[in-house]
Amino acid sequence: MKLPSVSVILVSYKQERYVKQALLGALNQDLPAYELIIGDDASPDSTATVIESVLAENPSPHVTIKVIKHEKNLGLVGNFNATLAVATGDVFVVMAGDDVSYPSRARLMAEAFAQNPKVRAITCASRYINADGEPIPSRPTSLITRTFEHGGWRKNLYAGAPVTGAVAAYHRSLLDVFGPLPPGGGAEDADSVFRALILGSVMYYGTILVDYRMHASNISNFDMRERTEEEMIEGEAQWASLVATKSTKWMSDLEAAHRGGHVDKKRFSLVASLVRRSICRHELTSLSLSNAPRSLWFPSAWRLIKCGGIIKTASLFFMWVSDRRKYSHIRRVRRRKS
Repeated sequence: MKLPSVSVILVSYKQERYVKQALLGALNQDLPAYELIIGDDASPDSTATVIESVLAENPSPHVTIKVIKHEKNLGLVGNFNATLAVATGDVFVVMAGDDVSYPSRARLMAEAFAQNPKVRAITCASRYINADGEPIPSRPTSLITRTFEHGGWRKNLYAGAPVTGAVAAYHRSLLDVFGPLPPGGGAEDADSVFRALILGSVMYYGTILVDYRMHASNISNFDMRERTEEEMIEGEAQWASLVATKSTKWMSDLEAAHRGGHVDKKRFSLVASLVRRSICRHELTSLSLSNAPRSLWFPSAWRLIKCGGIIKTASLFFMWVSDRRKYSHIRRVRRRKS
């Protein structure tokens, strides 16, 4: 079986404590040859120095290495776009500067792409670790490999696929068809998984291939035990608002794919309805969690009802008027992410 060429993408920012392990994981993939693109987003600490030291101490002649040091901070999406712009592989295996990928990760993901030509993104199982690298007790990780795509009973915008950028790999066609990710978003994974579902399907690979580090200073991958319920309510409201804003950009992606002949009329109609419902649902969720005034809440509720979300609207009404429901929602979020 001929494998697609692989570009390992390692993005880092202010991770001097963890980047050595992350980089060693990237350098020690068991492929005979691959490309490693390292993008450091103008880290104000010694992250860049640690990267230079690790590369000097670990010569890897079978790895083509490119290091990008930004003079000013571009944010996660900007750093991600910059690394992909110079990558030459057919597959991009993304690694974060604070996680640790196992040696077989890139090869197994490349094999999965080769065996499943419809797949446009792959995520994998992971083990949670804390800042010191110790395992964190959590719910058992699913070890069942599954494939997700729009259609049938899957009415979710992501078709039920897990969205976790630190354990993801993407097919080059996402970049070729859609171009760089739009600026202004908080993360690259949601946009990329949605683009993958437009063009084909997403696979969850049921083998643990990453130690996924949880600590307080990360963007979204933080230890739930370090956040109060009030902080989590505020964070969930902000995240729902961001997703509602991002969803409007996803409609542009869908329209571009339709114009390019990658999506037929039936599929376009299905996914467009999911996007509209996602915008309305996340907008109303944000307003409900943040105790928005009636003048904002009721017009938003009406938009969700018109999108077919009557039951969800009723549920969010009770969350809007009841602090008890808000805390109950946050406890469910905590359990789901723990």
